[in-house]
Amino acid sequence: MSGPSREALLYAAAREGVLPLTSHCNAACVFCSHRFNPPGVEIHHLPPRPLDEVVASLDWLAGAEKIIIGESVTRINEGEPLTHPDLVPILEAIGNRLPGRRVRLTTNGSLLDARTASIMARLGVELVISLNSANPRVRSQIMGDTNAAAGLEAVELAARLGITFEGSLVALPELVGYDDVAETVLFLAGRGASCIRVMEPGFTRLTPAALVPRPGTRRRLEQLVAQLRANTGIPVILEPPHPRDLRAVVEGVVSGSPAQSAGIQAGDLVETIDGSKPFSRVDAFARLVKSRDPKVTVKGKSGQFTLAKSPGQPAGMVLCWDLAVGDVAGIAESVVGARQPLVITSRLGGRILRLGLARAGIAAGVRPVPSSFFGGSIACAGLLTTGDVVAHFREHPPPPGTDLLLLPPRAFDPWNRDLTGRSYREIERETGILCVIPRPNQEQE
Repeated sequence: MSGPSREALLYAAAREGVLPLTSHCNAACVFCSHRFNPPGVEIHHLPPRPLDEVVASLDWLAGAEKIIIGESVTRINEGEPLTHPDLVPILEAIGNRLPGRRVRLTTNGSLLDARTASIMARLGVELVISLNSANPRVRSQIMGDTNAAAGLEAVELAARLGITFEGSLVALPELVGYDDVAETVLFLAGRGASCIRVMEPGFTRLTPAALVPRPGTRRRLEQLVAQLRANTGIPVILEPPHPRDLRAVVEGVVSGSPAQSAGIQAGDLVETIDGSKPFSRVDAFARLVKSRDPKVTVKGKSGQFTLAKSPGQPAGMVLCWDLAVGDVAGIAESVVGARQPLVITSRLGGRILRLGLARAGIAAGVRPVPSSFFGGSIACAGLLTTGDVVAHFREHPPPPGTDLLLLPPRAFDPWNRDLTGRSYREIERETGILCVIPRPNQEQE
């Protein structure tokens, strides 16, 4: 079976609010996920897309609330957007064709010049600057950046021009130590980053041993991030999150945001929004964004907090990702008529999915499946493969009476193919059990 066409992939990405521009990158990061993928992964590489093609495809983004550039969230390998020769005309075309739309662009910053930054400031483009280290020598070491100081200057430039930006770094304490992680966070915080994301390195079975975190790294990073959050007063988040419940706990509050103005603080537990309890952190975040002047109650504090904001405007609360209401609603719709359904998820997702199904009153089993194909520390549902599920069930068959298997939507593309191009129908043939992919109910988001 041949894969989807280039145009089909671009259209599918646009439906998610993603605008791929190029797969070319001017860095060679030691932690780049594409370096250690096992053979057989279907990742699609794009040369710089022609300007007229990109502009024509903007119509596909008409329904998106936010346009994402340069973030690898689809099957297309996203490179460095600033290497695209027509980036500025593309950003101006977005402003003309889709006025008022939020644009979020991820960059390593090394090619950001004053002219481009000024245009971004005028157009209201939000940046995610992947700094990774505030030490030019270390940044050059881990990113292969021949002009490492320019990345630091990009942060200074964004600060001077008033561009809203987040900072991010992949934590590599085995290579650079914990002090470098802390110093990078402090550098970003001191230049006005609205939020800083510290990425716990993920590794596959092919990752060199020198990059593999030692036992206890996660715990030490959690302690360091908590300390930095307290010291800086801005949201410093460790990703991927490992939530153990569905409580809407505020991890941090963006400076100058409606949440800060209302008096919301890091550590607050949101109990109600406009009189009703949020289902999860994701639900709380989505409802706050959609609402006009939402009224929030917080555990342990009297009275209501009114967030003065318009619909679609971020509230300024940073919450970890747990479980979306639309995902649960999609499962509820899919299990209608099934006597003993079983939901397949990842090792990271098992606990939180069980809690969500119980809260929604959905009678379904949950089966976490390890990521054997990628191996290493990979434990998210989006990287599970058909082969992982087949291999798991050969050793651990579904419970007797199972009449429906629900597979994780993020593991399969719109053509029902996993990251290796294999259809989920192979799982049906192997188990003899009907399989479905419960697509999220967008109306419930």
